[in-house]
Amino acid sequence: MASREQIFAGIPASYNGWRHFLVVNAMAACAIGVAVWLVRAPSWRELLTIPIAFILINAGEWQLHKDVLHRRVPLFAALYQRHALTHHVAFHHDTMAAPSPREWRWVLFPAPAFFGMVATLVPPSLLTGWLVSRNAGALVAATGVGFYLLYEWCHLSYHQPEGTWVGDLALVRVLRRHHQRHHHPALAKRYNFNVTFPIWDWVRGTVAPSEAVARADEEIAAAATSRSDP
Repeated sequence: MASREQIFAGIPASYNGWRHFLVVNAMAACAIGVAVWLVRAPSWRELLTIPIAFILINAGEWQLHKDVLHRRVPLFAALYQRHALTHHVAFHHDTMAAPSPREWRWVLFPAPAFFGMVATLVPPSLLTGWLVSRNAGALVAATGVGFYLLYEWCHLSYHQPEGTWVGDLALVRVLRRHHQRHHHPALAKRYNFNVTFPIWDWVRGTVAPSEAVARADEEIAAAATSRSDP
């Protein structure tokens, strides 16, 4: 298994974190724009598609993270390698910050993953459009792409250094601590699988228990103190 230093050293010199982030945002904005353009005078029942889709996608995020990103599953070994053996090695609970935009390569999804996400959204969007209405199908698609973008924004914000304006936002601090506990080696395979909002962690009982949290928080605080000591 490569070390944190080796993982960062292997990032191609041509990689640009800001370009990566902006390209994904631009693609997502276009996809959301097309989906919203298809919506015509939605009823309140059709608008309910948005929170329903959000909750279901949040469940999918939890399931994928728990059962694919932290387990070796046939056909998805590359996802396990990238997440469990690279991302979690590069960013421990006590070294969460990406030192520079160059290291965003191991925080953001690869840009081609966007097209895989869109392909995954096509069947449920078409099915909803057929069973309910075109408006509802388009709103499922828009919500799905928006959730993907929310995931990228949230995850990137958690890996920003504390003391930056993003890192100091109150909501980011709360959600970052939830994610930071997940990065503790003793907790990663069992707890805190939601990256956006821990809705499904609460529903499925995978929020790290108080005793595990206390131990992880002590180690996080101790690491922060050691880094601040001269």
